[in-house]
Amino acid sequence: MKIVLSAFSCRPNAGSEPGVGWAWATALARYHQVRVLTHRCSQLAIERYFAEKGRTPGLSFSFYGTEESPYNHGIKALSIQFYYHYWQSQLARWAERDIASFKPDLLHHVTYARYWTPSSLVSVGLPFVFGPVGGGEDPPRPLMSTLSMKGRALECARAGAKVLAERSAAMKTTVRSASIALGTTKASVACLERLGARKAREFASCGMHAQELSELDGSRQPRRSRRHLFIAAGRLIHWKAVDLSIKAMALCRDIDAQLEIFGGGPEKTRLQKLVQRLKLSDRVRFQGAVDRATFLGRLSSATALLHPSLHDSGGFVCLEAMAARVPVICVDTGGPGAFVTPETGFAIPPSEPSVVVQQMAEYMRELAADPQLVGRLGDAGRQRIEEEYLWEKRVERMNGVYDEVMGISANDQRFEGQA
Repeated sequence: MKIVLSAFSCRPNAGSEPGVGWAWATALARYHQVRVLTHRCSQLAIERYFAEKGRTPGLSFSFYGTEESPYNHGIKALSIQFYYHYWQSQLARWAERDIASFKPDLLHHVTYARYWTPSSLVSVGLPFVFGPVGGGEDPPRPLMSTLSMKGRALECARAGAKVLAERSAAMKTTVRSASIALGTTKASVACLERLGARKAREFASCGMHAQELSELDGSRQPRRSRRHLFIAAGRLIHWKAVDLSIKAMALCRDIDAQLEIFGGGPEKTRLQKLVQRLKLSDRVRFQGAVDRATFLGRLSSATALLHPSLHDSGGFVCLEAMAARVPVICVDTGGPGAFVTPETGFAIPPSEPSVVVQQMAEYMRELAADPQLVGRLGDAGRQRIEEEYLWEKRVERMNGVYDEVMGISANDQRFEGQA
């Protein structure tokens, strides 16, 4: 089958959205001829990768937009959203000749993986798969109080943007024209259904490659001390709620433990001040952004990953931890709440911040006191990855979606012919 993949964010050796776009592109190319439409700022990284590793059979790219990264336009968080809307609105026009010459069987949107941005590709008139997309999750009301004033303002702006998007004709057309719409969580599926999706289904957007599991096993570092290592990782932004992990650490002074925080972002200064105020400078370290191999090596020797994110459609780092046989402590919402089961970690019901922090601390103590429990949860997490979240299995499921979509398309055409 010939597939045009819309992946605004797509880059090798990356996490988050760029990593998801790249993973879908390379995994699907094992079964199909795939033409990826992506932003021009990824061109250099992709060409360097192919120069080093060799080209992937069946996979080609077309680049659209300015050569400069859109993240460099003014206020990053705001400008990228406006630019992304513009890029998506123009994509069908920019890629018209490209699509015509490639002659795809269907079109598929994968990144950005959020339900509330329309795609102009629906105007092409071919079978269209929208997703997996997320963004339907809202921060649990009781936990809003843990946010700064700026964080609350950003959440209000996000909520307003979603309301406006859902009312737009372009957004409704995108969802209603899709042969099938895939949501990363139940909340996102509900949003797609509210917009009038013909078919909406839950489908995780994250996965791991089998090769990555082997690399994780090879990078596993032996524990060099009796001190327990807890890790928090991701962009240091308000809704990741890293402050809850720091506060939980403050309640664990009775155990020999250390929290390492990987990543950077606008919340770093606020979090550093919190560490100082709680007198945790000797127990909490900010490691900044490191290469993935370094991070995974450190993660593999951890007692647990702390990930109390308030609304996370994906939560890829939780899959990385489970693949590394590391238990996860998270808030039971969004992607992490779907990934983490009682057999693989602890998903804490959303409640008042003090209650969540207390529960996190209790689970941290429980793991520190019981190495066998860490092992059981870790092994179960690895098994869950192998059974549910390998990219090979993700693509098998997506192939089923494609077969269903092409059947729907054929039936629609027959119906139209009879009319």
